[in-house]
Amino acid sequence: MNPKWHIDDIETVRKKLNTDIENGLSRKAARLRLASEERGSPERYGSFFIREKRSAYKCFFQILRAPAALLLAVLAAALLFLGERSAGIISLALLLSGCVASGVLYLRAQRVTENMSLYSNPTVRVLREGKIYLTDCRNVVAGDIVEFEKGDFIPCDCRLIYSDSLEVEEYIKTEDGKIVKRRAKKNCDAVCVGDFPVTDAENAVLSGSFVTGGKGRAIAVGTGTHS
Repeated sequence: MNPKWHIDDIETVRKKLNTDIENGLSRKAARLRLASEERGSPERYGSFFIREKRSAYKCFFQILRAPAALLLAVLAAALLFLGERSAGIISLALLLSGCVASGVLYLRAQRVTENMSLYSNPTVRVLREGKIYLTDCRNVVAGDIVEFEKGDFIPCDCRLIYSDSLEVEEYIKTEDGKIVKRRAKKNCDAVCVGDFPVTDAENAVLSGSFVTGGKGRAIAVGTGTHS
């Protein structure tokens, strides 16, 4: 994204990021963007909201990849071919029961993992296809429409679309290289003219900020190592 995104008008930012302010990104578009960002930033690996889940079919039949299951399937086929119907049916029943048992266990484990992941990182509200979802902050991608209010953590650099008495606590780097904490008021209608750093922009919220008052909605312009 252009480093002067805090100076561009909001429509220009929207077009550059190919997003929809009213409805947000589609889940397919977000999934593709996340996959692309993960290739460039390995630390983003492990998101669950956008990443496609393993289908129920794969969950229940993954056991067939195991050598023992393949051997049992071959044995059942051989018994049926040789006329040992009862033994063949028993072998097939054992194979199918193993598929069902492993599938149920895998689905339960997948659900538990997702529930645990909800609390392993700060969460954020994102607009997906016109609906607001609560998700792991690692799932935010450039072009996402995010919402926040008092008490929220902001995991990305973003350009404000809407704000209401918004105040944040943010960390910035000074000219001598020191990291300092400060409180700042933010306003989506702030006029930005001239060439000045994004840290001085009232219409921009930086990654790592905490909302101390008010609320807002913004377009994510930088995530992960790009923030």
